[in-house]
Amino acid sequence: MHPKILSHQDPVDRRLHEAGSMMLLAVFVVLTLCLLSMSYWKLVEINTQMAGLKEGGMMAFFAARGGIEEAAYELKQGHVWGSDTMSPQWRLESGNTYYKSTSSAVPLTHFSYPTTMSVTVVGDPETQTVNVTSVAQVSRRGQVFSRRLQAKLIKSTPEGSIHILEVQEQ
Repeated sequence: MHPKILSHQDPVDRRLHEAGSMMLLAVFVVLTLCLLSMSYWKLVEINTQMAGLKEGGMMAFFAARGGIEEAAYELKQGHVWGSDTMSPQWRLESGNTYYKSTSSAVPLTHFSYPTTMSVTVVGDPETQTVNVTSVAQVSRRGQVFSRRLQAKLIKSTPEGSIHILEVQEQ
């Protein structure tokens, strides 16, 4: 009688063993690809959110800058801040702070999204430097973005033009 050689397996058992190994390898590869895909998707989602936040912040910044420009325009026209000579879009908020909004009776027309600008002017452009503080709020996709800018305005004597100096974000 010849002893059975231990290294020799039945061909059916060997194919089942190889098929099981291939199945484990395939499951591992599929799981790895799923994890990589989910990580990439999360990265894209985070970058999209960051871009939206940056966009809203920039919109608020430029709306606040627009508030400073609007105040300079009013003063350049010779209008006294807080008087009846100002544009009808301005509404009294309190003291010497006025606001414009896309939801006012006379709305801002150059913004296609909900925006409010509150502008405070301190000083007389005829005699001194004027300090302007502009706060803008922009609503985008259920979030409110706000920026506050401060600037100094001076009036040049011969031609009467208003110059904006030292715009700073606070």
